[in-house]
Amino acid sequence: MNSPSISRRFFGLAVLALLVLGRHGMLSAGPQRGLNDVHLTSLKPKCHLEVEGDLDSGRVWLDCKCDRTLVADRSSLARHVEVKTASQALELVRLFSGAEREHLFTEFGEVEVEPASQGGWFQLEEKKFKRCCVAAQVVEVTGQEVRSFRVKRTLFVAITKSLYEVTEVVTEDGLVVVTERRLLTEDPRSLGMTF
Repeated sequence: MNSPSISRRFFGLAVLALLVLGRHGMLSAGPQRGLNDVHLTSLKPKCHLEVEGDLDSGRVWLDCKCDRTLVADRSSLARHVEVKTASQALELVRLFSGAEREHLFTEFGEVEVEPASQGGWFQLEEKKFKRCCVAAQVVEVTGQEVRSFRVKRTLFVAITKSLYEVTEVVTEDGLVVVTERRLLTEDPRSLGMTF
């Protein structure tokens, strides 16, 4: 009987599987909080986003062919994406401001606030949200030489600890420009939001 050989082979395959799953973020000792969920449908072929680091202090890198760049700001992705739809425009701005990724982009200090059944982490109860805030909406800007989209949504800005209605314009090549910022409330905690 050849059971020691089969056991060693099985053990080797199990270790290899654990290494592969761990490397690709499919295995974790705790909650991922979206750490490895960093992708864009508008990213050009031969480019991908890669997270490096741990759950609390990871960084995002843009890998395009042989060029590797730290995604330090929104302009890092310009010319590496092709934004063709409203959902891709929203996906691009949310990359930097999703509550599940706020630990990756701490230098931005902005997190999108969403309605929920009850207040919580960067969330407001639906009734309170409707009274003070604006749900994310995207419209295509027409009559322009360059195809672009106007995104309006509610952001928590860490430096002021306030909520703002923010309007951004996203161009087809990924340039994001804030065109308007309107204060909604200086005290989101009074509405039941935690941060």
